[in-house]
Amino acid sequence: ISKDNPGVVIDLLRRWRTHDTAEMRWIINHALRTLVKAGDPDALGLLGYPSQPAVTVKNLFVEPDTVAIGEKLTFSFEIESTGEAAQKLMVDYVMHLVRTKDKRTQKVFKLTKKTIAPGETLAITKRHSFQQMSTRKYYPGQHAVEIQINGTSFGRVEFTVR
Repeated sequence: ISKDNPGVVIDLLRRWRTHDTAEMRWIINHALRTLVKAGDPDALGLLGYPSQPAVTVKNLFVEPDTVAIGEKLTFSFEIESTGEAAQKLMVDYVMHLVRTKDKRTQKVFKLTKKTIAPGETLAITKRHSFQQMSTRKYYPGQHAVEIQINGTSFGRVEFTVR
C-alpha cells in the first residue's frame, strides 16, 4: 500500500503509534521500509529522523576510481554534526548503476543508524562488491555512489566499472 498510497499509510501509522509497545514499533518500522528507502520525509519523521539534519559530509572518495567486474570498491567519508543538539541519523548509500543499452538505475543500500552529538564527527568506510549475482548484474561504464542521510543527498562521486 505504501507504494501506491503513502499518505494513507503514514496517517494510519501515526494513529497506531499511540500504542507504544515493542510489537507496534516493529510493525511501524516494517511497514515503512519502502518509504524509508525512498527517503520519504514523513516516514523518516515518524521514526524520529529529521528531514534536514544539521550535518556536513566531508572527504568523500572512492578507491580505486576504476574497478573491474568481480572486484570491490571502497568508499569512505566523514559526517560532522553542525547542530546544537543530538540528532538521529539514518545513513544510506545510493549506487547509480549502468544497465543494458546505457540505461541508468539506482539502488539504495543501508549503511547505519546513529545518534550524533553536537560537534561529533563520524568516519565511515564501506566496501561494495561488484561480483555478478543472480539478483544483480553489473555492466561496464560510468557509475556513481551517493551518500544519503535521512533521505537527503550529501554528495556524490563517480567511478568507472570495466
